[in-house]
Amino acid sequence: MYHSGEIAVQEHAGVRDMSARVANGIRNFVVPAAAEFLQTQPFVVASVTDAAGNVWAVPVRGPLDLIDDRTVRVPVNLAGAVGLVIMDFATRRRMRVNGVAGNGLLAVAECYANCPKYLQKRDGNGDADGNFAPVAEPVAQTDALNDAQSACIRAADTFFIATRNGDISADASHRGGNPGFVRVVTEHTLTWRDYSGNAMFNTLGNLETDARAGLFFPDFATGNALLATGTAKVVWDRPDERSVAFTVRGVTEVGDCFAPLAGRRVEYSPFNPVE
Repeated sequence: MYHSGEIAVQEHAGVRDMSARVANGIRNFVVPAAAEFLQTQPFVVASVTDAAGNVWAVPVRGPLDLIDDRTVRVPVNLAGAVGLVIMDFATRRRMRVNGVAGNGLLAVAECYANCPKYLQKRDGNGDADGNFAPVAEPVAQTDALNDAQSACIRAADTFFIATRNGDISADASHRGGNPGFVRVVTEHTLTWRDYSGNAMFNTLGNLETDARAGLFFPDFATGNALLATGTAKVVWDRPDERSVAFTVRGVTEVGDCFAPLAGRRVEYSPFNPVE
């Protein structure tokens, strides 16, 4: 169920037994409860790779449509190994679906739910209607963060990270914390603590085998996206304490790509550590 990179990180963190137990929740098909969730949530983030091999985390308009319990209809411009994370901020629910896409369909390889840790609650979850464009072919406009982009990241309480296990599989994951949990070290470097989660270590396990990664910082007030692509590495202080250092290789901003949640009340997760 787990690949070599995930197992290596699980062993380093000393949670291999726990990781093996939670693997029972990973299915290679969409269970009925998950099917209802996927087909009602408009906020979807995908892990994709561009023609140059750069990895990006991009917003994709939902809800998704199920053909059957092993096939999901996705935007036609998603292809190859794709990871999806589907979010409901109002209920703090999230689900991951990974597989291989082509011709507008995703063949499901993994489907599983995530715990609500570090997910900020926002009233409502946007609207699936409206002219919001999926972003599947981002193009880097600069190779460094400017002051406004750095300020946006410092104020963020949520971002998404896309990673890959080479050409075999892709994963999109959520990260959350109190504003300031992502540190802008330089115009080319970001860091954040890796908080304890479900013990699967999908993201860090992918980084063990493939350093490429992409970040998506949503602007919930406007529906705009700040996207960055680059490489990331795990920095271990001790087995139960680690951080991630991300090196920026490309940055772009995309407008009106998801339904905004302007004016919605935000309730920070009680699990968020104080940095």
